[in-house]
Amino acid sequence: MRRLAGLLALPAALAAAAPAPAARTVDAPRALTSGPVLAGDAVVWAEAAGGGAARVVAQPLTGGARRVLAAHPAQAGPSGTRLAATVAGLSAGDGRVAYTLAHGPGGDAGSRLLAVPVTGGRPQTLAACPGGVVPGGVALGDGFALLRGCAARTGAGQPPAVAPVTLDGVALGTTAPPTAGGGVAAAGPIAAWRDPGGGVAVLDRGTGARAVPVPTGASWTVDEAGTVVSVAAAVGSASIAVTPRDGASTVVAAEPRGVLGLTAARGTIAYATPRGAGEQEVVALRDGARRVV
Repeated sequence: MRRLAGLLALPAALAAAAPAPAARTVDAPRALTSGPVLAGDAVVWAEAAGGGAARVVAQPLTGGARRVLAAHPAQAGPSGTRLAATVAGLSAGDGRVAYTLAHGPGGDAGSRLLAVPVTGGRPQTLAACPGGVVPGGVALGDGFALLRGCAARTGAGQPPAVAPVTLDGVALGTTAPPTAGGGVAAAGPIAAWRDPGGGVAVLDRGTGARAVPVPTGASWTVDEAGTVVSVAAAVGSASIAVTPRDGASTVVAAEPRGVLGLTAARGTIAYATPRGAGEQEVVALRDGARRVV
């Protein structure tokens, strides 16, 4: 429980490091499958439930009872089997929470990209993928949804298939199915996606697009100012670099124990790093200062 509490502290760490209401750490079940993300005044995550079901849960940072935003049961499979539901790729923005819902191992029974209001309600289907392909992904910005479409599965030794990237139905480019670095990200007016040729494409809906070099396999995210934050793993360490809108990439920190749960907002970078004995600590970086939250 303490380990997941550390992961759930990431959005609260951002709020504590920047001018904002006081942070609060909340606990989550050990069956957490995606998130956490910060959606308004709540922390939202996805968790596995009994009988192969999955649900999306919101916990207000100001206290109060948790609420289930969406619940998805297992599906009936062949020969009386049950295909478990899995929620992944959680994203929040514009008053909504979006995610990928898949049934069966690797989405063998198909998958959907869904969005549900933070206040609750019926999930809306943004896109769907058939079984036997790599499920898509979604990221939410201010007033838009950035979608990564379905991608064909390829065999060992073959180059990965590419998937289309669209913003509200308009084609922007293509991306490879996500690995450590994810496929798409969004924050405020910013949309970003992993370019199959290397790097990350960043689109500011007000000023246009630019390409940012990010090492292959590195995890990355983007903030509402268009700054790309990336993590490159090395032997015995992981380095965190920032690439602002009009500047060169700069390494701002190194973590010998690795980096988990990377997120960024309002000039602050937050992440979890292992502390030992199955525990993690949450670190906030701001203006060159590192502090444990």
